[in-house]
Amino acid sequence: MNLWSPNTLKEILAKHNLTLYHGLGQHFLTDYGILSKIIEKAEIKKTDGVLEIGPGAGVLTRLLAKASKKVVALEIDKKLLPVLAETTGDLGNVVVVNADAREVDFDRVMAEHTNGEFGFQGKPYLIVANLPYYATSPLIFKVFEEGCNVFSMTLMMQKEVAERIIAKPGSKAYGSLSVACQFFSDPKIVLKVPRTVFFPPPDVESAVVRFTLKENLLTPDERQNFFRVVRAAFAMRRKTIAKSLSGVLGLERDCVEEILLKTGINPSFRAEQVSPEHFYHLSQIMMRCLTKELGS
Repeated sequence: MNLWSPNTLKEILAKHNLTLYHGLGQHFLTDYGILSKIIEKAEIKKTDGVLEIGPGAGVLTRLLAKASKKVVALEIDKKLLPVLAETTGDLGNVVVVNADAREVDFDRVMAEHTNGEFGFQGKPYLIVANLPYYATSPLIFKVFEEGCNVFSMTLMMQKEVAERIIAKPGSKAYGSLSVACQFFSDPKIVLKVPRTVFFPPPDVESAVVRFTLKENLLTPDERQNFFRVVRAAFAMRRKTIAKSLSGVLGLERDCVEEILLKTGINPSFRAEQVSPEHFYHLSQIMMRCLTKELGS
């Protein structure tokens, strides 16, 4: 089934009386060359389990199924389920789940649909997706905040977001998303994608980012505190990090400045001048202060 042909897609959608919605980020990739490169960059093995977010009409899904052992595809739009049944129904290793990816437990849904082989208490899995633009940042944060059992992600997204993810400290693009992605993974832009290869074409250029997740031993509380501190630091970007943290977290300014100095951070710096590693050490010390157990 040649799903990467715009004419074929139009015929299938028309058959099911479907209209694509920009609000749901429904822009289907129709370039076989680009699709093949995504599979190549994802480095999928025949023994791997893959979580796909937003399969749409199943264009990428078919190639993922060929490359992997199992694909679990999360689709939010019920109207696309009959389309996916037609385009992936002949694939024995694909399961389509009607769900909002922002609200489900990735590890548990993978375990449920792979008989426990992947996900919760199972083996790590990959996430490969042409992400809906409106949900890109929330979904990436979700993986890191929940500590999902994922070893890599290969994600298509808006080019501007991709550039924010790899931005370095001191640049205008550097923010909480940059800190999270660079602390918990090694992100790299592996492919730039023009808008012309989508049906219908979006208003912006896209890029594919591959994230190789780092092994870390943060407890759920440490992970939660890390994100709490990072978000507080960037809440008032024009203010110093000391003023932002004390204002958002409700801590005494002197206490915050003392913690920053202990971490090797100049209190007069702004959040965008602080590296991901320094944010980690800051969150570790600040956790004690937030629980009123700050030591020497």
